[in-house]
Amino acid sequence: MRDRVLSIRLTPEEYEWLRRRAYWEGCSMAALVRKEIHQRIAEEGYLRPPDDEPQDFGYEKEMMQFVLAVQNGELSY
Repeated sequence: MRDRVLSIRLTPEEYEWLRRRAYWEGCSMAALVRKEIHQRIAEEGYLRPPDDEPQDFGYEKEMMQFVLAVQNGELSY
């Protein structure tokens, strides 16, 4: 599994909204952001890598499987 860290700069109002939303959803702010990302993945499906990047067909297969798992609701937030 590939783990990455993402830092997002939010205004105080954006942060407070996200904190409150996470409270009402009963989850962490990170889980809420991940849930939103999974919803976008489910809507948009597989995206091929930029043309100027070297192609790793093994990883692309993993990406396609990941997208299908998200679309089928097989991954939890």
